[in-house]
Amino acid sequence: MSEWSEDTPLSAAELAQIAGVAANTIRNWTKLPDQPLRGTRNTGRYPTYTIAQLRAFCAAHDDRSAARKVVRNLAARAASRATEGQQPEQVRAVVLNLRVAALAALDAALSAARQAEQTAVAHREQIEALAVTIRSYDDLLTQLTAPTTLHD
Repeated sequence: MSEWSEDTPLSAAELAQIAGVAANTIRNWTKLPDQPLRGTRNTGRYPTYTIAQLRAFCAAHDDRSAARKVVRNLAARAASRATEGQQPEQVRAVVLNLRVAALAALDAALSAARQAEQTAVAHREQIEALAVTIRSYDDLLTQLTAPTTLHD
């Protein structure tokens, strides 16, 4: 399907092709017990879906790597469609905006990774301190329960 909008009814296969995932991925998402991808039953035998429904599903399931992939693919398709027939200056501007967005996302990911690393170090230090305390209590209990101590 060459022309589509956010509300164009699409089959699972068409939606998958536009989104850049396998049709089985779309079908599997319709079977999820929690917030499945909901289609519309028309007079036809199979349900239809819209890009808008897919975007809503992906927003609700951003913990799924395939959902994040769909969001990236749809953004790339939208950027590609937006640049069709534009002048080179406009295309450069779109590419620059995409570059800025990609660099910002990269910076955010690096910052989150650094913060996670700092948190892990702090947790390890707390656990090491707790281990020292437990070993001290264990040594003390060992001394207090030693046979020579019990009979004194």
